[in-house]
This record gives sequence, structure tokens and C-alpha cells, in this order.
Amino acid sequence: MKKLFLVVAIVVSVILLGFFAGGMLLPSEFEVVRDARIEAPPEKVYTAVGHLDTWPDWTPWNAENYSGLEIEFPGRTAGVGAEQRWTVGESGWRLEITSAEPARG
Repeated sequence: MKKLFLVVAIVVSVILLGFFAGGMLLPSEFEVVRDARIEAPPEKVYTAVGHLDTWPDWTPWNAENYSGLEIEFPGRTAGVGAEQRWTVGESGWRLEITSAEPARG
């Protein structure tokens, strides 16, 4: 019985060690990137996407869909460097335009 307990303890320890070691190999930061193909002239797309203050009009992440959503624009609202911050309760996020070309959308 002691031998069986020892084998089970060793197997469980090896599995736990594997999970911890695997977790240490994961990156501490991540980035979410999405893209979509839109059948519209680039200038029209840029007007909607390149101007952050128009986002609440077309995105599902707006005060109409999320009670308590607060959106602020600490600086520019269009083009490279434009920034949007939004909070819901204790959670907050930040969006910044890092590349913008009106002729390409």
C-alpha cells in the first residue's frame, strides 16, 4: 500500500511540475490583432475607423450595449496617436491608433 501511495504521489508531482514548468514558458504579455476585409472605398473606411470618436456609432462596444460604459479621449481622436480609453466598473482598456493611411483605409 505504501508503494502504491508513493507511485501516485510521484506521478501527481511530475504532472504538477509539468504544468508549472509549462506555465513558466508562456509569455507574460500578449497582443490581440484582428483584421477584416471591407468592400468599400478606402476613404470611407478611414472615416469610420480612423476617427475614434465615431466608433460608438458603429461598434457593438458602446453605452447602449454595455451599461456603465464610460469612454474618454485623452488627446487626439483621429489618425496616428489617437487614443481612446473606456471603462466598465473596475475594468479598463485602452486603444491607440499606431498606423493610419487615409488612402489605404
